[in-house]
Amino acid sequence: MCHLIMNQNNQLNVNSIQSREIGGIKMREYLGQCKICGKEICCENGFFNGVLLPEHDYLCFKCDENKQQALEKRGDDSSVSQ
Repeated sequence: MCHLIMNQNNQLNVNSIQSREIGGIKMREYLGQCKICGKEICCENGFFNGVLLPEHDYLCFKCDENKQQALEKRGDDSSVSQ
């Protein structure tokens, strides 16, 4: 089960409340797709494998990293992903 929290930069993050394997089988819950590249975003063993945007869309880690780098190059210090 995943749990949403707001971090100090007003970004929504997901924290794990519970993580478990049953008989060596990993728990996996499909949540949606990356808004940019379409990659599957899931909770795996209770850990969210992406970034939740304020408008409740998702980004994979790679697309979020690329977006942050592009913002830094532009000189925009906004830490909120959109």
